[in-house]
Parts: sequence; structure tokens; C-alpha cells
Amino acid sequence: MKISVLQQIPRFDAGRWMENPDWNQRRKLSEQTIDDCLELLKRASQEGADLAVTIESVNMIHCYGDCRYSGKQLYEDLDGPIVKRFSKAAKEYGMYIVAGLIL
Repeated sequence: MKISVLQQIPRFDAGRWMENPDWNQRRKLSEQTIDDCLELLKRASQEGADLAVTIESVNMIHCYGDCRYSGKQLYEDLDGPIVKRFSKAAKEYGMYIVAGLIL
């Protein structure tokens, strides 16, 4: 079994938006991080990976310890679009994916 550990830099900068969140910008950066991750998954599959592991909290849009919002307000359920994108990639690339998602 060939394993790929994806090490990417998330586009989300927790300190930058802690005091004045711009949710549209945060969601856009989260989406870009996920796009980056899916591109790395594609490359891992081209190199023959059977299993790929992403960074933790790949879909993060808020700071840990920020209790102003609940997870339900910020993140999607298991049947949401992000999970579907990772599921589609796993099927397309013929690999298992361990994605560090906040749900």
C-alpha cells in the first residue's frame, strides 16, 4: 500500500479575522484550501497512492476557542458538498482519503 500525506498551507489565517469576521472571505479561503487539497489528491493518485491523508481542519473558517458561533452555524453536515467532493475524488482516483474536516 502506498500512502500519501498531504502537507499544504491552509489559506485561512485565524488571527486576521478574529475580531471582525468577514464570513464571505473566510468561506472563499476555505474553498480555495479545499481546491488546493483536491489538486494534491490528484497528484497523489498519479503517483500511485492508495491512501491519502489531508491536513487537519482542511475546511476551517473560524478560530478554535471562538465560541460566538456554533458548529451548526458554520459547517455543513456529513452529506454536504465538501464531503461529496472528497467522496467523488476518492472514487475517481481509486483511493481512500482521510480528510481532516470539521463537521
